[in-house]
Amino acid sequence: MRPTRTSCGYRIMSSCILVWDTRPTKGPQQQQQGAKPKDKDGTKNPIGVPDTFKHLDLTWKPMLKVHLHKSEPGGDHAPTKFSIAEKQGIEGHATDGGVPDKEASVTGGYFQSRKPGSGRKKRTLQTVKTHFFVGTEDGEVVYVDWMPQKDQDTGKIQTPKPDFYHTMHDGPIMTVQRSPFFMDILLVVGGWNFTIWKEAVVSGPILQSAPNPIRMTSGFWSPSRPGVFYISKVDGSVDVWDLLDKTHEPSITQSVSPSAITKIYPHAVSHKQHLLTVGDSSGTLHILEIPWSLRLPAPNKVTGEANYFEREVKRRGFVVQRWDFREHEKRELEAEAKKKAGDVRQVRPTLIAPNVLLTDEEIEYRLKLEYQTYMEAEGNFLRELGITKEEEPLPQT
Repeated sequence: MRPTRTSCGYRIMSSCILVWDTRPTKGPQQQQQGAKPKDKDGTKNPIGVPDTFKHLDLTWKPMLKVHLHKSEPGGDHAPTKFSIAEKQGIEGHATDGGVPDKEASVTGGYFQSRKPGSGRKKRTLQTVKTHFFVGTEDGEVVYVDWMPQKDQDTGKIQTPKPDFYHTMHDGPIMTVQRSPFFMDILLVVGGWNFTIWKEAVVSGPILQSAPNPIRMTSGFWSPSRPGVFYISKVDGSVDVWDLLDKTHEPSITQSVSPSAITKIYPHAVSHKQHLLTVGDSSGTLHILEIPWSLRLPAPNKVTGEANYFEREVKRRGFVVQRWDFREHEKRELEAEAKKKAGDVRQVRPTLIAPNVLLTDEEIEYRLKLEYQTYMEAEGNFLRELGITKEEEPLPQT
């Protein structure tokens, strides 16, 4: 996660995410030295208890605490990675007449030397998205709103439950990163596969890779090609994927280190030179040069990749629609079968009082179906044991 402002700090804890505001408070908060602290009732500290200054107390508390409760009872989510939309409104848009730092274009959106503006000039951003993606230790991808809301049952202000979460990975999530070209597209790497998500699709990922025989450790989007990303693995190799070229296997696999790779980071040094830095578990840093075929932005690549994601979203919607149709069809068949054969509670009225008694014809029809099912199961069992054999049809003359 890479925030656009340096005034906020983030930390992941067990089942929650904490957010701090690192900007200095308004006005000096200095106490007179020599004045001994007192309790609430006005008494001094007891004898033997050392005096402490207020600025030495641990009073710096987080401004926001996002709890990751599960939708059903049985524990909370354990976060490992998360991603908030980076472009939540330029800092200059939040104030009247504010001018962003000139170094922002060089430092990737960080404002290095900017003083906090006046409170009268600030206004609330109206286009801020209060949802973000979280990856957990159990391979779950959680989509939750970090804006605290009032609970209707308890009346307390707390983080709402996640909008959805899906277990699509068989290991801890190691990477949750947004595409530099499409802010609503995310790459998630964890366990033995990776997935690609679109923020508006709640039914699941729009692309899921087949399980790899080697566990993946990290992933990173290409800074110059919209459909290219890099995946590192524990065997010391790096897979290069190009979605417009292949989606079932990587385009290139490069062996880099005999140790497991922990982190990768592609960087554009200049228009003619892109480097890929690779760090492994033995503490060695490898620097590779990316070939021109993977760094040169081809014409209409962004449009082609956008069309590809749009097709995947439509395909995902069609699959979900077919699932719902099949489930509805299955329920109708089960209801029709129950209507014909009757319920078990109606066949044995002595055990449970039935609502409607079956007629003699319906009971006979149900018993006949049960007898046919039993005979078929018995015949299959005897054929598997080799006791009986299927009768071959007579040759036709």
